[in-house]
Amino acid sequence: MKRMPDDSITTYDSFPSLRDTLRSLEDRVLPPVVATLTLALNEPDRYVALRKLARASAGRTIDGTAVRDIRLDVRAELTLSHSLEEVRAIEVLDASIQRAPKLHQQAAKYFALGTVEDDQLKKFLYFFLSLEVETHAAFGRIDHVESLKTQLFSGGISSFRPSAAELITRDVAKWKNLFDRFVWCATCAWPSLADEDVKLFKELKKARDDIAHGRASAPPADFARKAELLAHKILWVPHGAG
Repeated sequence: MKRMPDDSITTYDSFPSLRDTLRSLEDRVLPPVVATLTLALNEPDRYVALRKLARASAGRTIDGTAVRDIRLDVRAELTLSHSLEEVRAIEVLDASIQRAPKLHQQAAKYFALGTVEDDQLKKFLYFFLSLEVETHAAFGRIDHVESLKTQLFSGGISSFRPSAAELITRDVAKWKNLFDRFVWCATCAWPSLADEDVKLFKELKKARDDIAHGRASAPPADFARKAELLAHKILWVPHGAG
């Protein structure tokens, strides 16, 4: 604590619980304020964007003395480079050239946007959109009758993962739920996916739904990366089904 020349008091990160309360209040109050100010300030020939420049915490003691609580946040990034042998570099380029035209354009676009986004919420949503678009596209490529026959003849219904076993008891025309379609794609189009991947997709979808319905304002801390890795898995598999 330091007494300043103007008789105010400066402290360093001395009120963590109050900071959490203020941050929670900010999450509720600030978005509608920013939205309404932006709408009010915008005119047909002038677009106004409001950006956050700084955050400050201040208050007063019982006797009226001003208190300013400060905190320094440090962020660092580490960048590593890795060299590729010429043969490997050529192999990677050749594989990319062969694969790029086969990618669903919209799924690829969302994936690319996610890779350059810093905001974790936007990053998560971009990668989830890539997963969603590719799931519907892969589902549309599957010959469902032939795939069902192949799955049944190869191992019988007991060989299906539980979610897929329940799925085949219903009419294919009713498989409109995104998770249902992901399960079927994992069964027929993406055989390299494990049960853990299906479980992860369900968790990612719940996080997306919570955000969409206002039950959450951000995904769990590591979900953007998890969505990216899962999207990588399904975008890179050959389009062999259907």
